[in-house]
Amino acid sequence: MPAWLLALLAAGFVLYTDDYVIAGILPELAADLGVSESHAGQLITAFSLTVAIVAPLAAVVLAKIPRRQLFTVGLCLFILANGLAVIVPSYPVLLVLRVVAAVAAASMTPAVFAFAAERAPADKTGRYIAIVSLAVTGSIAAGVPIGTWIGGHLGWRACFATMAVAGLIVLLALLPTLPREDGEREVPLLRDQLRTLSAGPISFGLLANCALRG
Repeated sequence: MPAWLLALLAAGFVLYTDDYVIAGILPELAADLGVSESHAGQLITAFSLTVAIVAPLAAVVLAKIPRRQLFTVGLCLFILANGLAVIVPSYPVLLVLRVVAAVAAASMTPAVFAFAAERAPADKTGRYIAIVSLAVTGSIAAGVPIGTWIGGHLGWRACFATMAVAGLIVLLALLPTLPREDGEREVPLLRDQLRTLSAGPISFGLLANCALRG
């Protein structure tokens, strides 16, 4: 598997693990911040809704931004939001930081899949995008046990510290694989993007993602 594809796998996994990593430690988080467990659960809802709203917009609005610039800014924002969550003093501040992290993740999501499509050999485009899609799906299944283990041993704040460090590792791994571009990128036609999404392996990955979300 190419190094750049491994970096994209890591990016997809980390960005979406961040959504679910606190699901198993909500009671501890809620008690520490003085809110109900249902209120704490809104941290996950806010992240998921933000991604659902921002990702389609990012695919259009940010399509011309060079990949290196987009991933650098997005991952730095992701790292900052999770890093600040480690020392957050209150629930409202943490909620804002979760939205910021979600915006960062959603802004990069279309670029992750587009980059996989651009770099893949012509006969492996669908397969490569499906691999990235399944990495995202895997994060949904793995996020809860990862967060539960970390939170149980080191406390809920350690979950955010772990995600910040993971984001930094992804940034360092991904940047060397990104070409340097001058000026705005040429944006593929919408019908070409839809054709890519309709490929069999990709559809399977997306359906699996939806099934795990319920």
